[in-house]
Amino acid sequence: MRNNPPIVAIFLMGLFLGLLICYLFYKSQMNELKIRIATLEQQVQEGVNALTINDQQSPNNTTSKNSRLIFKDTFDDNVNRWDTQLRKHGMKIIYDGKFIIDYKEKGYFWWSWLPMEREAANYDIILKANHKSGRSDKYYGLILSMDSVNYYRFSLTQNGYASINVKKNGEWQDDLINYIGGFKSTTEDGSDVFEVRVRGIRFTYLANGKKVYEGTLDTDKSFKNMGLFVEDIQTVEFDEISINETD
Repeated sequence: MRNNPPIVAIFLMGLFLGLLICYLFYKSQMNELKIRIATLEQQVQEGVNALTINDQQSPNNTTSKNSRLIFKDTFDDNVNRWDTQLRKHGMKIIYDGKFIIDYKEKGYFWWSWLPMEREAANYDIILKANHKSGRSDKYYGLILSMDSVNYYRFSLTQNGYASINVKKNGEWQDDLINYIGGFKSTTEDGSDVFEVRVRGIRFTYLANGKKVYEGTLDTDKSFKNMGLFVEDIQTVEFDEISINETD
């Protein structure tokens, strides 16, 4: 039987081209795999950085090392019986792990509060909130009261201005601190953290990790209730509130 050189040459050429195509395909897959690995490494690093930043900014890092959690609500349900309502001027609802106050009355404010489960001389109250819509220059935040006519509002605006408003015996007093700037959130999601540290009749108010004011309560009574409020035309989602007793 005689060899047929053209057929052999064609076969060898085809084999070479096949191997070349396999090599190029393998190389392209390896390059794509390297890109995916690099992307995953970058995402992991970004996640680690974000966790580090959040941990540094977490309000829990500002509490005493000897603190004991005595109350916490992440609004997964309404087992604590917060006041919820649907009205013409707005709504107060618990939905999707948030306490939402959507208020539509200009010049007024709406709140929901609970009695403190136990009285403590020294404690830290921490509230996390997220402004969703409405006026950026109107207040929302944490409200602490002795009763229905005596309370303190620890306030913040979406554009980063802080105040402490006081009502005594049903009458508004001069603000302890009024519309001081520099407290705008720097977190990625724009959430605000309110913290009030109470030590007897002394207290310190911090907004987004910065000290706003330190002073003395204008009363010998202690706070009996704590809650949330929204002023004017705004929608605010409250994510979590906690109380830690300290030594």
